[in-house]
Amino acid sequence: MFFSTSGLEKGVRRDAWLSAIHGQCGEFAFEFDSREFEASLDVRDVGRFRCARIMQTSKQATRLLKQVDTKELDCYFVILQLAGKSEVHQFGRDAEIATGDIAILDGNAPLSMRYGGRNSQLSLHIPKAELNVRSIDWTDVTATKLPHSWSALVSPFMVSAFQAGNGFSETQKRTISEALVSLLSNGWSDPFRVAGHQPVDSRRAELLALLQNYILGHLDDETLSPWKIAKEHGLSERQIHRVFQSSGHTLGSWIRRSRLDKCAMDLRDRTKLNETITEIAFRWGFSDSAHFSRAFRAEFGESPRAYRAAALQR
Repeated sequence: MFFSTSGLEKGVRRDAWLSAIHGQCGEFAFEFDSREFEASLDVRDVGRFRCARIMQTSKQATRLLKQVDTKELDCYFVILQLAGKSEVHQFGRDAEIATGDIAILDGNAPLSMRYGGRNSQLSLHIPKAELNVRSIDWTDVTATKLPHSWSALVSPFMVSAFQAGNGFSETQKRTISEALVSLLSNGWSDPFRVAGHQPVDSRRAELLALLQNYILGHLDDETLSPWKIAKEHGLSERQIHRVFQSSGHTLGSWIRRSRLDKCAMDLRDRTKLNETITEIAFRWGFSDSAHFSRAFRAEFGESPRAYRAAALQR
């Protein structure tokens, strides 16, 4: 199936587009800008799954609760960004995807996608029955990005399979489908459920070190949050918290302690005597001086002022 607004009168392009999308991807509401609207939709088989190559110049596509038909599309949308950038949103999570990035969305739940200019994507429709048998809570990873190391493998595979279209035997289609499901499932799997010879504790330690290094490099960002850390690493907030709990700390306590350590280091530094305690606290991500003083006293047993004075007397 192929659809294009090329050749259509400008006045009917948007309605024709809505009809074409509804027939292949379910009902969506689109927000258009003042530019001349262009779009195309090319639907082919990728293995045993339906896949749509979508090019369009709208601003946003939204699937509202009232537009969800559970009998219509009982599937997940695996979105591969081919050109341009998009922001996907679902279940309170957001992910920005650029060329080569892959995100997953629940086709039977409200969602939104915001586009930047001319946009091109592959939307692979995988029945939920194919993915739900895997030991993954898929609602926990929707609107997150597939880790880059995995998207680098899956992206060219999806593109090649789409371009070949129906040029495969049934056996080959089954092989392609199984390979895609396996790659996606492993890429989005919980870091504690990793198959292979590497011990789970080793993988957990690697991920913890990766997250801690990222946090240490962003302690000065007062907006640093579980959501922000999870988004940067293609994980869910639940996974982030679970990694830190395995180390005996909560994420919040580890960030707070790291910031306090940085503040204590600067308070001991004679080259920073011209800086106020508040300036030091704010540099390392604190936004309230009273809260900082209470947290510092709880950690070091004395006020920041007393700690500084004692340190400089040594």
